[in-house]
Amino acid sequence: MNIEQMFQEFQNKWLKRDRELVDSINGIVKQQNLSGQISLIERQKQISSHFYQKAISYTNLIILAGYAGIFGLWQHVREILSRQIVVWVAL
Repeated sequence: MNIEQMFQEFQNKWLKRDRELVDSINGIVKQQNLSGQISLIERQKQISSHFYQKAISYTNLIILAGYAGIFGLWQHVREILSRQIVVWVAL
């Protein structure tokens, strides 16, 4: 084996090692990006869940206020309404 072949073999091993290092670094970067994306997705889920819970509370409040309003109004005008309308409102 001459010097040129030894140098070529050394260079090939060096390049192989560099490629392995680059692949390892790329793998770590991909994993970090994936972790960051998962973290971001989890935060977005928490925010969406928070807004959804607030929307449910608001909707329940509006429905409750509507029922309270209709029954309050019904209480005041019940004597004026016919029996059939009173039964429909009660339903």
